[in-house]
Amino acid sequence: MSGFGARLRETRESHGITLEQVEAETKIRKLYVEALENENFSILPPQVYAIGFVKRYAKMLNLDGDALSKEFKRLAYPEVIDEFVQEKPVKEKRKMNLPSLPYKNMALAVVFLLLAIWAGNLFADYLGNRVKNSEPTPPVKVEIKNPSVPNQPGKTESNQIKLQIKVKPDMECWVRVVADGQNKLSATMKDSQEQTFAADEKIYIKLGNAGAVDIIVNDKPIESLGGIGQVAEKEFTKSEKK
Repeated sequence: MSGFGARLRETRESHGITLEQVEAETKIRKLYVEALENENFSILPPQVYAIGFVKRYAKMLNLDGDALSKEFKRLAYPEVIDEFVQEKPVKEKRKMNLPSLPYKNMALAVVFLLLAIWAGNLFADYLGNRVKNSEPTPPVKVEIKNPSVPNQPGKTESNQIKLQIKVKPDMECWVRVVADGQNKLSATMKDSQEQTFAADEKIYIKLGNAGAVDIIVNDKPIESLGGIGQVAEKEFTKSEKK
């Protein structure tokens, strides 16, 4: 073993955390947690989910998730890294015999063109200032504002507060969001991306990988809608925000 799995196990045990607690906190099955600690990478799910497991586990143990995920990819998927390391053959550059150009004449032409443009801009500014000075001064418009209408009795401040939901994935996940009947998002969100949605009445959310997404409703985190790889959906209404 390379020491990758042993480092995870020793850190977990030093904090007095059991495998069951890791499974409950990270939504990663105990089978996969043991596979990471034993470096038995063959039973892990596809690469994108396995890398997400490493980052979530590292986050729980207060370890460097980026460094551990890079080390994990080097150990679990060496053939993918080798493809990028191979040097590309250097193509021989063909020598082209270009005819000699009259660079001196070209330089003079460029200077003449720049002088013509500069003179044209000066003339245009001069004409513009003359036209501007000749125009009569428009009358001053006085804006009359309607007096503010006080809040009518019976209407509370809570009726003016909108429903706001923030979606924060820890790994790649397909997300669909519908706010007040309007489709706001239907796409795959990447790791560490986040988006905020607002609505007057209700917001519907559907997740393709529920355990990989943190949802915050009006600045209050809620319990995960499901586990890793599970499809889950939920509709949040304005009456539930409190």
